[in-house]
Parts: sequence; C-alpha cells; structure tokens
Amino acid sequence: RKQVYLKAVEQAVQEYELQRRRVENDVDLAVVDVLVARENTRIAEHLASLARQAAEAAEKLYAAQEVGRTDVIRTQIELEQADAAVDDARFEEAAAWRRLAALIGEPDLPPQPLEDRLDEAVPDLDWETVRAQLWRESPEIAKAAAQIEQARARLAAECAERSPDVDLEMGVHYNDATDDTVASVGVTVPLKVYDRNTGRIHAAEHELAIARQELRRIELSLQSRLAEVFRDYEQAKTEYRRYKDEILPRAEQALSMIREGYRQGELGLLDLLSAQRTYFQARRTAENALGDVWKAAIAVQGLLLVGSLEPIDR
Repeated sequence: RKQVYLKAVEQAVQEYELQRRRVENDVDLAVVDVLVARENTRIAEHLASLARQAAEAAEKLYAAQEVGRTDVIRTQIELEQADAAVDDARFEEAAAWRRLAALIGEPDLPPQPLEDRLDEAVPDLDWETVRAQLWRESPEIAKAAAQIEQARARLAAECAERSPDVDLEMGVHYNDATDDTVASVGVTVPLKVYDRNTGRIHAAEHELAIARQELRRIELSLQSRLAEVFRDYEQAKTEYRRYKDEILPRAEQALSMIREGYRQGELGLLDLLSAQRTYFQARRTAENALGDVWKAAIAVQGLLLVGSLEPIDR
C-alpha cells in the first residue's frame, strides 16, 4: 500500500506543476496583449493627429476657395473614423491590462509601464525540436504516467493481499519409549474458501487499463493541439516578416512620395489622407502579427498549458 500512496503524491506534484505552468503562460500571454494594445493605441493616436491636421488644413483651403466643400466633409469623416479607432484601441488596452491584473491576483492594480521588446528577438522555432520538448517535458504526460504507476501499484497491492500467509513450524522431540530423537516439520496454509478480493483485483486491472488509455488520449491530443498552434505560429511569423520587410517599407516610401507631391501641389489632400491611412493600417497589421507570433511561441514553449483561471479538472 505504501507504493500506492507514493504514486498518489507523485501525481499531486504533477498537478501542481501543471497549474504553475498555466499561470506563467497566461501571464506571459497577457503581457503580450498589453504591449500590442498599447502600440496600437499609439498608432491610432498618431493617425488621428494627422487626420485632425488635415481637417484643419481643408477648412483653411476651403476658406481660400482652393478646395470644394466636399473635400472638407471627407476630411471630417476621416477624422471621425480616426477618433473612433482611437477609442476602440484605448478600450482594448484597458481590457488587456485588466486581464493581466486579474491573472497576477491584483485586479485593482492601476496600469504600469512595461518594457516592450517584442520586435528585438522574434522567436525562431522548429517543429521537430518543439515536438520533442513537449513529449519530454509535458506535465500532462507526466501526470498521466503517474496515474499509470499509481494504478499499477494498486493492482500489485491487491494481488499481494490475495496470496495467503504460509506458516512453517519445525521442532525436535525425544521419544522416551523408543529412546529416539524425532524431528518434525509443520506447514500451515490457510485456504480461502471465499476469495473476496477478486472484485478489487478486477477493479484495479480496469483502472490500469483506463490509465493507459488516458495516456494515449493525451498524447494524441497534444499532437493535435501542437499542430494547430505551430500552424498559427508559422502563419503569423510569415505575415509579420512580409509586412516588416516588404509592405511597410513600400507603404512608407509611397507616403513620403505623396507628401512631397502634396507639398508641390501635384496631389490633393485626400490622396495624402489615403496614403497615411494605408501606412498606419499596415503598421497595425504588422504589430498584431508580431503579437500573434509571440503568443503562439509562448503556447508552444509553455507546453500548451493555458487557462489558469479555469476550474481544475481533478
């Protein structure tokens, strides 16, 4: 029975490790959400500032009869849309911080500065490496293996109770009548007419079979979940690289050329607004993709353990 209790302790240790890793991963994911939300707020505020300048410029040009009323209205619409985007970004930033505060157990914690280094070292992961790490380090697999060992120990304990105790007695006697020395050996074997432990043995065997099936289920589940998360990682990384290396430089170049054309009177204010909107939308898309890269990498390197605030499945 001692081995059964030891295996139960080992299983409890693995359950603790599961929950600890879930908390760490959830906090890391929440930090990424906060950083991305804050950068998106800055992007939205910058675009709104430019849209406000454009609306004011359109009013002056209209007063000087250099543009029509339609241009003024369109710049005002651009400004309203930009202001709405700022509101949405700020709401998302506030929600991201509240989620982080809840995860660290300080729901009333006011927003704090966080160091943003997401773009300095984008994770570079390899499928075979992360798959091997998951199989080697996963607390889910370790917990299932501990359940198998506990079930095996329980089965051994039940089988041990089924075996009867054998008593051996030996003695030496002297027979006065015959003047002989006599040695005797006695063996006592209790016979169980009704073996009431058979049911518990069958139950222990069934428990062991279920534990083995559960380990197999967990292995297949991990394989499936890892495939999905790694796909998300590769897609986000490819998108981020494309925006960073190709789309953003071209959008920035186009914006610079259109600004110059506007200053020289070759292009209109609405052309400038459109170029600015395209550039900042590209920046926002790139930032979201960078956040997705990090979140997928955290999930993969964190052994797919998330959901620390969900009820613990006993």
